[in-house]
Amino acid sequence: MPVLVDIFLELQRDGVQIFIATHNNNLAQLFDVKQTDKDSLLFCNLSKNDDGTIHCDSASTYSELSKNVLEDADEALYKVVVAKAMGVDADE
Repeated sequence: MPVLVDIFLELQRDGVQIFIATHNNNLAQLFDVKQTDKDSLLFCNLSKNDDGTIHCDSASTYSELSKNVLEDADEALYKVVVAKAMGVDADE
């Protein structure tokens, strides 16, 4: 994955516009940590509101996204893994 991110960043630096959709938190974070001040990236997070409308949150860095469902999913998985390792129910 790091090599792929490096390739995409170099293409972007050469003026190529690239759109990437992912459900992989690590991939998104790699772009965030590898980008430089000269790079022009925009991270977008789409989510569904309670009324069924789609909300788009966007930021120039991944860490600035306010409603990040990928990180929420990773946090929920982490809690289940820790609970299992401790021999307790994840909902406790």
